[in-house]
Amino acid sequence: MSKVTGKNMKMKLKSLVTALLLGTLVSAVIGAEPAATAGKTPNPDAKVAQPPAGVRISIDGNSWSVWPGLLLPLAKEAGIQGQIDGTKEAKQRLEKGEIDVVTYGTHQPSNGFVSKTVELGLQHNPNFRFYYQAAWPVGDARWRNKANEIKTKDDYDNTKIDELQAATDEMRKAHEGFVEAFNQTLGKRAVFIVPVGDAMVKLRALIVAGKFPGVKRQSEIFNDAMPHPGALVAWLSAYCHFSAIYQIPPPAAAPLPEGADQAKKDACAQQEILRQIAWETVSKYSYAGVAATVKNPGRPEETKNTRMLFLGNSITLHPPAEGMSGSWGMAASSAEKDYVHLVLDAVGKRNGNKPESKVLNLADFERGFEQYDIAAKLKAEIEFQADTVILAIGENVPDLKTDEAKLKFRDSVSRLLRLLKADRRCAIYVRSCFWPNAAKDSALKEACAAMGGVFVDISALSKDERNYARSERKFANTGIAIHPGDKGMSAIADLIFAAIKEHDLAKTESKPAPAAVQEALK
Repeated sequence: MSKVTGKNMKMKLKSLVTALLLGTLVSAVIGAEPAATAGKTPNPDAKVAQPPAGVRISIDGNSWSVWPGLLLPLAKEAGIQGQIDGTKEAKQRLEKGEIDVVTYGTHQPSNGFVSKTVELGLQHNPNFRFYYQAAWPVGDARWRNKANEIKTKDDYDNTKIDELQAATDEMRKAHEGFVEAFNQTLGKRAVFIVPVGDAMVKLRALIVAGKFPGVKRQSEIFNDAMPHPGALVAWLSAYCHFSAIYQIPPPAAAPLPEGADQAKKDACAQQEILRQIAWETVSKYSYAGVAATVKNPGRPEETKNTRMLFLGNSITLHPPAEGMSGSWGMAASSAEKDYVHLVLDAVGKRNGNKPESKVLNLADFERGFEQYDIAAKLKAEIEFQADTVILAIGENVPDLKTDEAKLKFRDSVSRLLRLLKADRRCAIYVRSCFWPNAAKDSALKEACAAMGGVFVDISALSKDERNYARSERKFANTGIAIHPGDKGMSAIADLIFAAIKEHDLAKTESKPAPAAVQEALK
């Protein structure tokens, strides 16, 4: 293991914060207090009532890890005693059982390194823990589109926050998959994820919204075009790691001196905001190990599907038409026989109570997803705060003839799902097209995966003529006739409900709360 220090980083930003002085400012910028600190009087000494015991810690990583010199002193500031820096000769210490925690900060962690380190650590210390940094994407992942690729540090000023969050989601979900599977092989939770990338999205959202004092451009928080972190990102990373390891908020530092100039006031406000972002993000993210709801490896506590939102097209909801006396899924013989009502009925019978529901035809989004104002047009659906979202679109989307068109559709769907999910634990199910289309279905599947959702493939249903309405009744309108009939609706419902039963709300992991992101997108 190599020792990582921040000596090559030119920064001398001191922590000059007092939560008591700046609590009002931070609450206005970030939103509500974290559950663990809400309603409590800030401690002027920045120490918790009963600080946790210090750990024997080793810090590893590469140039993406510039916070070791910031992380270690935080324990002393928090009143934690007994912390030992075991970074030097870490392997030998691991073999002696003298390391409790290894933190690992890189831009793309090596799963092989993680597994070998954890196995060695647990072999000699049954309480060993490994903290795996889910960082920010290189070049904001804009290298996927050459025309939009990052070439200079200033190019970061043009990054859209929703696109950055989508790229961060995708990157983090890959980490989660590895960590969850590895913990299951261990039979215990030994590997945790520190969601630094999501915390940085919140920071950048505040900068874009003009709500982070002293910083006007996103590029100001980086040192170069890769981007290696600047001082503010280093502090944010340190606070995130501290909160994950010790499971308490980062400590506030010395009070702001009287007569401080504006630069010091800005630095003071910046540090307190960074602390709050770190705690908000880490404390609500189960893979970090702080959230009290986690009982099993990688899984939050189980809940039921009680508020269900269905978003689709004519297959989901359509006004009265040929063969329909009311509004329901097109070509079903009655409301009770469309897939929405069948799913609701099945979930209600399983839970003992029929869930609250909201259903919307989203064909306008399909036909104009690039210009569709999701936040404004779906305000009621977002405020409904569903715990289960079922997205059934694609049939009306124009053909995606280029890779660029596919990416635009995928990213639009990701943004839609992200705004609907917000900061709640919410199960997401995305259905493939009834009339299969490889490009559309691939984009839907990728967007679904980025949000940790479940993709429900119904493509095989279209191969069975019995699933079409035309096989059940005669229609003058051929456009209606090619929709799924009662049998087809039932088959769609069966596949969706099967996915719900298999995966459950609790098994769809929630991402860290993007409250600041939504604020900036308003």
